[in-house]
Amino acid sequence: MYLPILHHNLATAIANGLDQIFTQNRYADKLVPQLLQSNPKWGSRDRHTIAYTLYEMVRHWRLLCQTAGFDTLNTPTQGQIWQIMAVWMTVNHQPLPPFTELPALLPDVIINHFEQLKTAGVQVRESVPEWLHQLGLQQLGEKWNTEISALNHTAPLVVRVNRLKTNIGQLLRFFEQEQITATALPNLPDALLLTTNKQITKTQAFKNGWFEVQDAASQMVAPFLDAQPNTTIIDACAGAGGKTLHLASLLHNQCTLLAYDTDAAKLAELQKRAHRNGAKVQICANNSRQPLWETTWRQKADRLLLDVPCTGLGTLKRRPDIKWKLTPTTVNQLIQAQAQLLNRYSNLLKSGGIAVYATCSILPQENNLQIEQFVNQQQGRFILLAENHIWPSETGFDGFYMAKLLKT
Repeated sequence: MYLPILHHNLATAIANGLDQIFTQNRYADKLVPQLLQSNPKWGSRDRHTIAYTLYEMVRHWRLLCQTAGFDTLNTPTQGQIWQIMAVWMTVNHQPLPPFTELPALLPDVIINHFEQLKTAGVQVRESVPEWLHQLGLQQLGEKWNTEISALNHTAPLVVRVNRLKTNIGQLLRFFEQEQITATALPNLPDALLLTTNKQITKTQAFKNGWFEVQDAASQMVAPFLDAQPNTTIIDACAGAGGKTLHLASLLHNQCTLLAYDTDAAKLAELQKRAHRNGAKVQICANNSRQPLWETTWRQKADRLLLDVPCTGLGTLKRRPDIKWKLTPTTVNQLIQAQAQLLNRYSNLLKSGGIAVYATCSILPQENNLQIEQFVNQQQGRFILLAENHIWPSETGFDGFYMAKLLKT
């Protein structure tokens, strides 16, 4: 672990951020950008310090809590947050600054306790809720330990070239001019791995729609659909449209591409992103009743993408707070919703059409077992053509699952 020096206003911002994540149920990926914009006097190093420390403390929350002498705290007080922050500084071998909020600690005692706890088990070392650890072991056996360890690290920054606006060579030259190190990734023709602390979404290239931030594993989904020009493609769980836009880029807008999501705010964001990308996407209307678009496009889609809501456990590198917000009830609810979405939206496919079911989870219940159940229930109406498990321990990127289904 590495801890930059914390000034008092930065430490206060981090404490407030932790309070909002744990006691107000805010999601870190939405909270942190707002937090970083709250003080215009912060420079890039200050912003990096806040974001890095917040994410790392959330990532190692159980280990830090137990080092401080607490059980894992789901709703910590301000005093407890500052105590855990003192532990965080101490185990990173930083002298405690003279902030009134920080308690006095015995560094040697804290560091020894911290090191002992790291040998107490994977669930403590990698800071996983006990119920989730047992669920993972039940479903994946020892592979769970391997994957949860791989997921407890900072995510690499990967972008996707938008073919509608530029090409990978032109984008590489732009990043070189900006002194941003960019590396092409094998077998992913549109992906670039970046090494930078710069806010790349503030660059002119991003504003011009030359690229989107998209994890390498996520970039494998759209090509897996094997979509062809001059066909009808429906992304029925589009969210903010990362994979929708990838499809538009791959096909150079030479298709009828529809996108739907139950979240109107995400569809509005997709519309803005599509405009920036130069992507032609038909946004399907959102309402409380069964949308008219489902009736209109029933059995008319050549390709169907179902990137269904899931636990998101494959994205813990980028969203470590997910593990503290999930419950056994929400996991079961998600599994039921996935089955319902498969049954509901599979009716959009024409005979001979292909669907891809995808999740950013590593749990078999959400992945291959879900597909096995669906295929069995369909009694020959759908055939599993291929599936792909993307394991973080093998790739260094997000965990994903994809299944390609043929409608007979």
